[in-house]
Order: sequence, then C-alpha cells, then structure tokens
Amino acid sequence: MRSFARELDARLEFLLSSEEGQSIFELAVMAPLLLLLMAGAVVLGGFIYDGIEVGNAARAGVQYGAQNLLTAGDSAGIASAAKTDASQVANLTVSPSTYCACDSSKTTAVACPTTNVSPCASTDHLDYFVQVIASSTFTPLIRFPKLPSSITISRTAIQQYTQ
Repeated sequence: MRSFARELDARLEFLLSSEEGQSIFELAVMAPLLLLLMAGAVVLGGFIYDGIEVGNAARAGVQYGAQNLLTAGDSAGIASAAKTDASQVANLTVSPSTYCACDSSKTTAVACPTTNVSPCASTDHLDYFVQVIASSTFTPLIRFPKLPSSITISRTAIQQYTQ
C-alpha cells in the first residue's frame, strides 16, 4: 500500500512540476476573452463607421442646400443628396430646415422675411442658414448583455448661404 501511495505521490509531483500541456491550458483560458475582445472591436468599429457616414450625409445635404435660395428650399433634393452620400446606412432619416439670424446674434434665429424689410437692427445684416439633421439607428451584429439593442446616431450640419 505504501508503495502505491508513494508512486501516486511521485506522479502527482511530476505532473505539477511538468510544463507539458501548459500552453494548451493557457489558450483554453484566454480564447474566450480574446474572442470577446475581437467581437467588441467589430461592434465598436461598426458604430464608428455609421457615425462617420451619418455625419458625412448631413454635410452632403447641407452643401447641396447652401448653393442658392432655390436649393435651400428643396427638401427632397437635400434628402436625396444626403442619402446618396450615405448609401450604406440602411435607415437614414434626413430633416432639412432653413432659418435666418442677425449678425449681432448668430445664435438667435429670427423669422426670415418674405419682403425686403429686415427684422434686424439697421446696422445688422441678415444671414441665411441651411440646417440638416441626419439620423440613423445602429443595431450591432452581436448583442452584449446589459447594453442596448440599438443606438440612435444623430448629426447636425449648418451652413450659411447667400440669397
């Protein structure tokens, strides 16, 4: 009996001190973590790509609209320019609008006049702007627990145009 216990003890000591199979064990432990990191990188890359595409679409729409007074009011043309630029974004929504502002306070919108009477002070100049808000819903290929199943990406572009 004692020889069996000693032989078992010797074998266990050899297995514990041996490095055979250690790399397979390390790979088995690390593989799920590495796969999770790769999946996260793929999802993050897709989100960043969609964000860039939505921003580019808003800029393309506002560039089309800021050409002149006619294109500034062409909502269908602005939406078409934006959607053409972001053709790989599946559910792109484009909301164009125009507004006016006085030179002294460009952040405060005023009603765009329909006549030659300016709503600004006599020393101010009236500026015309086109604003395009592009938005899309990003749905990741891989869902992670505790994270939302979709994220709304929205970008705004504003450009001044001359009348």
